[in-house]
Amino acid sequence: MKIKFMGILTIKQSLEAVKRNGDALQYVKDQTEAVALEAVKRNGDALRYVKDQTEAVALEAVKQDSYALQYVLKLELFIRISSQLGIDIEQ
Repeated sequence: MKIKFMGILTIKQSLEAVKRNGDALQYVKDQTEAVALEAVKRNGDALRYVKDQTEAVALEAVKQDSYALQYVLKLELFIRISSQLGIDIEQ
């Protein structure tokens, strides 16, 4: 599927785009938590494009794709999510 950048402006348009392909999040300038959550539900790897990572978004991304844990930017969030999923980490 090809995605053409068309200047996504509304939340509704953003939601539709990320429902088709989570990676479309990279083109969403004004991200909401709902849009980011929808993107990572489709593709956990889309976490790398989330501008403001919340615990809910990051947790959903890692549940969808455990490799998305590498894109969690905040250490304390990384530790909380790892703990919730029973992942042992060395500090």
